[in-house]
Amino acid sequence: FDKAVGAVAGGYRVSGNAKYIKVTGSLEFFFAVEADYATGEYSEVSFIAADGTESSLRRLLTVDPKVGAAVRKAVSNAAAIIAEYADEPDYYKLRAYADRICALADYNETAAASSDTRYGNPWQIIWLFDGDPETTLVCESYARALQYLCDNSSFSSDICCWCVSGRLHGETHMWNMVRMNNGKNYLVDLTNGDRGEVVNEDLFLVGSEDGSPDQGYRIVNSSGTIDNRYLYSTAALNLFTEVERTLAPSDYTACDITGEHSPGEPVRENEVPATYEANGSYDLAVYCALCGEELSRSHTVIPKKTLPAPVLTGADSTESGIVLRWEKVPDATGYAVYRKSADDSGWQLLGKTDSLGWLDSSVENGHTYSYTIRATVGSASSDNARSQSVTCTWEAAVTDQQQAAKGPKTGERQDLRLWLLLWLIGIEGLFIFLPVLRSTRRT
Repeated sequence: FDKAVGAVAGGYRVSGNAKYIKVTGSLEFFFAVEADYATGEYSEVSFIAADGTESSLRRLLTVDPKVGAAVRKAVSNAAAIIAEYADEPDYYKLRAYADRICALADYNETAAASSDTRYGNPWQIIWLFDGDPETTLVCESYARALQYLCDNSSFSSDICCWCVSGRLHGETHMWNMVRMNNGKNYLVDLTNGDRGEVVNEDLFLVGSEDGSPDQGYRIVNSSGTIDNRYLYSTAALNLFTEVERTLAPSDYTACDITGEHSPGEPVRENEVPATYEANGSYDLAVYCALCGEELSRSHTVIPKKTLPAPVLTGADSTESGIVLRWEKVPDATGYAVYRKSADDSGWQLLGKTDSLGWLDSSVENGHTYSYTIRATVGSASSDNARSQSVTCTWEAAVTDQQQAAKGPKTGERQDLRLWLLLWLIGIEGLFIFLPVLRSTRRT
């Protein structure tokens, strides 16, 4: 069939009114035969159009019997491919068809590049299935071959393949749309996906979110070697519905084949580390190991970090007050000192320091105090982890002047009386009173 010339229909007439429609005459179709497959002279075809007018058409309408053998051979070869993969699951059947077409076809650069090339064999699927390695093809033959195989195959699900015309990189092009078992449409471009013996997976059953049913779609592979924008022709826009022109948002995957996913290992994402001042968090996501689709996601809160309690190493009463000492707490930037006396109902904050010690000079003589320490960092502190408490009583030291005002201490007065007695009795009495001295000293 020579689509460049087309077909006409005639021989009938339509009449009627609001109540009925009447068709009279014999409906006849006239298909032009492509010149490479035609014989004889151009025929003048006369017919009556639907509006009742008479017209004539000059077409090659006779198929050359000599090409019949080539046509039958092509049909037989195509049927053999269909039979070979008849028992394969739907996806693998389609993949086998695509690979076989790529193995059989070679691209005809000359025919595609020249606008003077007459529409003929390079556009026909006969040349693809003829078994002749010397016959080369253009994109239309690739696309129509896949549709032909699909149209003559049985699928277990509602799979449908059709050809779409449009433009790619500014040039006219034809590719396939395939509706798969999930009801979504995928693009197949065997011409640009031809790798010799197999099809490029990056152009086989692919989807895209970059585009629209009216403007076409952009296909970009992960490696960046493919960046194609497929634009629908006006004919395609008029022929196919918006649903039929809509691509799936992502590529067809092994999970689409079975309808089941294979969960991969959980992955931590969006992690926010916990600090001493705020909680952290992370998401735990599980993706399909085959298609990468997200299967589940959970959010986990990480409790904020806590400072351990300081360890108090000493509390000593000194002339200046009570001195506290403690060990360093890792990550702490400061320490809060608390005190409690017998008169206090709870712990009272004395102050904060960044050192490892504290002098409490506000103590009173003879009073007993308890102390505890908290570590701090920023606005956070070891709220629930105070140090163990220590208790210390402060006794004020007595100066020499204060002691002189009170007089000699008890022991000193006793020593003075004894030495005065010895001076009065002389040395002779020393041996008599020495035991008394010793006894007195002991008391």
